[in-house]
Amino acid sequence: SIKISVIGEINAPGTYTLTSGSAITVKNKLRFGGTGGLTLNGGSIAAEGDVEIAAPGMADGSTLLKISGNTDQYLYSTIPMTGQGLPAVEINKTSGTTLYLGRAAAPSEPVRFGNHFTLVPGSNFNATDFSSTAIFNGSNTIISGNPVFHKLSLAPTTYTILPLLPADVVAVENELRLFSTGPLALNSGTIEARGDIFILGPSLADGNGTLKINGAGNQNLQGIISPYIQVGLPKTIIDKLSGTLSVFNTISFGNDLIYERGIVDFGTANLQFRFGSGATPTI
Repeated sequence: SIKISVIGEINAPGTYTLTSGSAITVKNKLRFGGTGGLTLNGGSIAAEGDVEIAAPGMADGSTLLKISGNTDQYLYSTIPMTGQGLPAVEINKTSGTTLYLGRAAAPSEPVRFGNHFTLVPGSNFNATDFSSTAIFNGSNTIISGNPVFHKLSLAPTTYTILPLLPADVVAVENELRLFSTGPLALNSGTIEARGDIFILGPSLADGNGTLKINGAGNQNLQGIISPYIQVGLPKTIIDKLSGTLSVFNTISFGNDLIYERGIVDFGTANLQFRFGSGATPTI
């Protein structure tokens, strides 16, 4: 293994390969720079300081990025990310310190994750203080643990929410965007939407997961105008203790729709139920 004490900077485009089982530890800041595609394959990198993304073309790879310092850390991007995003990320902040997504200083752009995301139980992860946006842009992505995001965008793929503790869910405080321009499915687990939900394509592909709409304030569920190609939303639960859920445009449900409590204003929205073959849904 290699330890870098000050700043570790990967600043040239290309593919970087760590031999199997090898590890690099960066004690201070880890910075990804350069203007072209940047891919990390093999081994792991342990970041014990801040992680700055200044490379628009981060292109995933098989390396594991571990964020595990004993002081507060910041994971942020200073440039719009156009590539697939970071490789697999594991956050282990169980020492009483916090990893913040974003930063107070400008610029602080959305952070793209191009692979799996794991929040180790007991870790302190704060993605809300700086109104940050997380974008998941990988393939067959697993999100483990109980992260709470401010804004979350999901690109087309299959998502598995993997609880590491029984009550674990993925929560979105402000805005959930489903970029279903290609098939997008929630395979298992629960996403709690506490803010607005935007469906941005016709290819929502259901899945065995659950979308729970349970914000304390007013929320919007905005569908699309064009016809759906796939079946639609996964199992959807409406459980609003306060505030109104307003529904717009066309919403297609591909699984159960369960109303538990709260005010729902459907207005002139068009609701469609497009259950898959052999399904026995509950409305």
